[in-house]
Amino acid sequence: MRRPAWLSVRWWSSRSILTVSFCAFAAVLCILLGSNRYMADCVQQEA
Repeated sequence: MRRPAWLSVRWWSSRSILTVSFCAFAAVLCILLGSNRYMADCVQQEA
């Protein structure tokens, strides 16, 4: 059974948007965690 081309394109585009948004969320999370860890190190050194 052959699927219409537009269906797969639409599915792939929605999936790529999901993947990109997930990657962006993960990147922001890593940056926040990294900055929190860096700030904690700075506070420990000052104390």
